[in-house]
Amino acid sequence: MKKLICVLLCAALVFSLCACGLQNLKDLELPPLPKVTEVITTPKPTATPEPVVVTPELTLAPTELELEPAAEEPLGLEGQVAVRYKHTEYEQFDPEEGTQRILTFAYDSPYVTIYGNQEATAVLNGQLAFMDENFYLGGSEGDGFGFNGLLEMAEDNYAYARQSGDSNLPMEYSSTRTVTPKRIDSNMVSFLFSYADYSGGSHSNYSDVGCVFDTHTGEQLRLEDLSSDYDKLANRLVHELVSLTSTDESLYQHVFVNYMNDDYHGTLGKLLRPGAWYFDENGMVFTSSLYELGPYSAGLAVFHIPYSKIRDVIDERWLPEERSETGSLRIAALDAGQEGRLSYLDRIEADKRGGEFCLIAEGSVYDLKLSRVFYSNEFVENEQLWFCSQMQDSAVQVKARIPEGMPDLMLSYTDQQGNSYQKLITGDTENNVYQLTDRDSVSPVG
Repeated sequence: MKKLICVLLCAALVFSLCACGLQNLKDLELPPLPKVTEVITTPKPTATPEPVVVTPELTLAPTELELEPAAEEPLGLEGQVAVRYKHTEYEQFDPEEGTQRILTFAYDSPYVTIYGNQEATAVLNGQLAFMDENFYLGGSEGDGFGFNGLLEMAEDNYAYARQSGDSNLPMEYSSTRTVTPKRIDSNMVSFLFSYADYSGGSHSNYSDVGCVFDTHTGEQLRLEDLSSDYDKLANRLVHELVSLTSTDESLYQHVFVNYMNDDYHGTLGKLLRPGAWYFDENGMVFTSSLYELGPYSAGLAVFHIPYSKIRDVIDERWLPEERSETGSLRIAALDAGQEGRLSYLDRIEADKRGGEFCLIAEGSVYDLKLSRVFYSNEFVENEQLWFCSQMQDSAVQVKARIPEGMPDLMLSYTDQQGNSYQKLITGDTENNVYQLTDRDSVSPVG
């Protein structure tokens, strides 16, 4: 009898300890932050394989506009950066009847132009092309199984579902990669690549990978490249990461105490690795992988460190540039845009059969983005077409169809103070009339 009581008490104690271990940061009082005295070292990333330079097919150069003679790109725009996007998508159906979709494989590819630096442009796009190739073929960089590998798995899954007669088995596998520009200026290009994969099971897997490039060389930046005193930078970053776990309420549901193993600095110090960080307009961002700091339900933990916290430990060139000028943006028919001596940055072909017009910056506008949108209670972006770090007394030519109903093209930009503007492109293509309309002023009729 005594032995039975002892066994029951032990079981209750184990259950209690396990339940406590599954609590997240919101439920527990964190220990005081330890002082950072040790030098935190992180292994340097292995050498990047020699990229396969595959230049994506570009849209046509302006045909009705005369660029500066003997120049492949406009002059006077040195230091400005533009990004085009290409969307690639494959759908595969069952090999028997061809009616059941078994695989969706899609990815966005950015192509960067660094005006006045063709060498850096080629180097940077070579690395982006290597990422495309690695995603499509699959590899050791955490980019999934590749198209062929996932297709084989999807076909095996379909065959098993047919043979077993299991109608509840999901039939469609998928792999997608999207890219978002986080900070683009004359010093750096910072992208966030978001991956999502489903290859069976109860849920999909997803991850975020940051990639930051030096616009002067085109090379991808490492943490060691950000400071002349890397040890000091590493210590500061880890200290800020630890501090955020007790001060940032948005992290409470994403960081779990029992995943720390009583070693906050050691656990969070692992985030100082390639792909786990990037820059945005407000500072440095670090992101965990799934299961790293919590269960699947906790998702990815995202740590935002403002520039004010690291200003003294990173080299000045990586801090955001001062914006000294401001201006306005207008839209005009192509003939009107040809008046004067404007420099044309690019020509964007959103629709092959659309009309043509110009977006003209008078003065300076920043972070200009052209995207395709659809309306679902509000306008939602579903495809990025073009991005530019700055337009100053210049223009871009656009070929696009303007629908009769709800607009499907949106223009976003910011001014000198960082204020954001979102304009919908409306008008009448047949009569060659175009206008920029505030996003909030457009709503469905009825």
